[in-house]
Amino acid sequence: MKKSYLETKRLILRAIESADFESLYRFRSLPVVYRYVVADPDTKKDTATFMKWAIALGKKKHAQHYVWAVVSKETGNLIGKCDIHITDPDLKEGSIGYSFHPNYWNQGFATETTKGLIGYGFSQLKLHRLFATCDTKNAGSSKVLLKAGMKWEGTFRKNILQKGKWRDTHQYAIVSTRQ
Repeated sequence: MKKSYLETKRLILRAIESADFESLYRFRSLPVVYRYVVADPDTKKDTATFMKWAIALGKKKHAQHYVWAVVSKETGNLIGKCDIHITDPDLKEGSIGYSFHPNYWNQGFATETTKGLIGYGFSQLKLHRLFATCDTKNAGSSKVLLKAGMKWEGTFRKNILQKGKWRDTHQYAIVSTRQ
């Protein structure tokens, strides 16, 4: 069975628990967090639905999708969430994602989380390739993915319909060095 959590220098990435509701809702309900994503900010019902799904995933032994709360070691506060989705088991490929409360932006937490996800994806899940996408206007996420060691692979033109407008996305990826 895979580890149910991972640690980085300043963070613990662990399974989402029912006690996380208020912390998750606090940032998932903010419009600024959803500025570059397809979904709208959460209602309390949305957060409850997300948590039910994430908690159920955390109980599976062989999941295709791993979702974790991102917790500060220093404060014990939940500051974000992250995930790995195995997109193609035969090709050993997965995607990564993350979101954080704005109070924790520009402090290196997203980069640290992304590096942790990459390490987990390669060492624990034995994936060959990990990728992530972000809106071309989301300079912060582009910087995070590059700092985490991913390479820009290209731009997909008008491939996401977000809030009634077609948006472009960048794709970044990293390949395992083990063969």
